[in-house]
Amino acid sequence: MEQNEVVKSEDFSTMAVAVELFKWKWFIIAFTLIITIGAAIYAFKLPNWYASTVSLVPPKSSGSMLESAMGNIGSVLKEFGMTKLGNKGGDNYSYTVILNSRTIKDSIINHFNLAKEYGMENLRYSAVRDAFDDNLEISLENDGNFFITIYDQDPNKAVEMVNYYYQLTNSLSQNIFRNESRINREYLETRLKSTDETIIKISDTLQVFSANKKIISPMEQAKAVSAALSELKAEQMKQDIVYQLLKNKYGEQDPTTKLQKTSIEELNKKINEAETKPGFAGNFSLDKSGEVGIKYLKLYAQLETFTKVKTFLLPMLEEAKLNEYRETYSLFVLDKPLPADKKSRPKRSVILGGAAIGSFAFSLFLVVIIYNLRIFSRKLKQFKSKN
Repeated sequence: MEQNEVVKSEDFSTMAVAVELFKWKWFIIAFTLIITIGAAIYAFKLPNWYASTVSLVPPKSSGSMLESAMGNIGSVLKEFGMTKLGNKGGDNYSYTVILNSRTIKDSIINHFNLAKEYGMENLRYSAVRDAFDDNLEISLENDGNFFITIYDQDPNKAVEMVNYYYQLTNSLSQNIFRNESRINREYLETRLKSTDETIIKISDTLQVFSANKKIISPMEQAKAVSAALSELKAEQMKQDIVYQLLKNKYGEQDPTTKLQKTSIEELNKKINEAETKPGFAGNFSLDKSGEVGIKYLKLYAQLETFTKVKTFLLPMLEEAKLNEYRETYSLFVLDKPLPADKKSRPKRSVILGGAAIGSFAFSLFLVVIIYNLRIFSRKLKQFKSKN
């Protein structure tokens, strides 16, 4: 019975733990002080880092002819329910892609010899790049401007690095823009050359066809032929009426009636020749006029189409040529970087506070663990003694 009471009194409880912690108070205080002092020594040995920040804004796009053309095509596709084909969901690329490019980061590292500054000359280059990434912050704000922040132990050098960073960004963006313009120019030149060749081929075909068929203006010629043919047929009907009147009055054998009949036959012959033989409207018969006219209009429509395509291509080609040599800035400075008048890191107060709180909590945890191990050990001995 007494043995059970002893075991029960040594079970884990809040009061028992509080008593045990009080017994170990000097250990807890000493442990916390040692860790905090060590953290303080470490924190005050850390070098000061200064931040320099530049605020950049992209230019307001005026919209090129190519972008307008793509917008019009997208609208047409949308009308046909093909929105996925006509929409890429934004710009061709984001400025953040360029700002975070490895090309720019490596240029900064090499230009300012950061491997030596970080004491990483004998380490892998990727490790130096990772260290630089830790000292670089790039953010896109909701208002559309970009912030580039670089940390360095020298505040003036931090300013130089930030300035060089956005200059490299503009240079890289300019190269991308020029390459894109060059590719567009080459494509437009090829397409324009092909269009010119097609226009020449269609023009030659149309010229030969017009010369063979004696077609100058199909619409005007059609009107003239229609008017002339209707006049002939109207005259034929008039003369037929006169013939019937003469026939009824003088008879078929009358010389006047015979002469009138001869005139009507000549008139019918002319109408028949106009409808069945070439020459009346051109170098084709009227019964073939529909086929000839349709072929002519097809050739003419093709010529008009490719002429309009050429008119569409020419200004776009000139714009691509201009863009290939034009100096542009992708990002403009809104707020210039300035040398920091106070350090940005390390946050020594945060280090000391964290070390003090962490070491205190860890010391409490150690005491609780030791206390529970002692209870477990005693229970184990008691269990063995019973058996």
